[in-house]
Amino acid sequence: MAHSGINVLFSGSNFDRLLVGLWTSIWIAALSIIIGLLIGTIFGVLRTMPNKIIRCILRVYMEIFRILPSVVLLYLVYYILPRSLHINWPGSGWQS
Repeated sequence: MAHSGINVLFSGSNFDRLLVGLWTSIWIAALSIIIGLLIGTIFGVLRTMPNKIIRCILRVYMEIFRILPSVVLLYLVYYILPRSLHINWPGSGWQS
């Protein structure tokens, strides 16, 4: 059992790095839920308004995000938007 694969988790700083990655994932998920609820609630209320132009714009917006696969949206947000806005995002959240 001395050469078990589980030992890799506890050697060096691997476990600490995994915990940092877990915390980053939880933070991103919580932030996404909060922002999604806010935007969804606002757009849902706006879609019930009698103004046809606002309803049409929001319907087009909703259909675009429903049609595009999630991987394409992630690619757009991570690679294309930062490059076009001249933003340099770091590749990881931990320091070695």
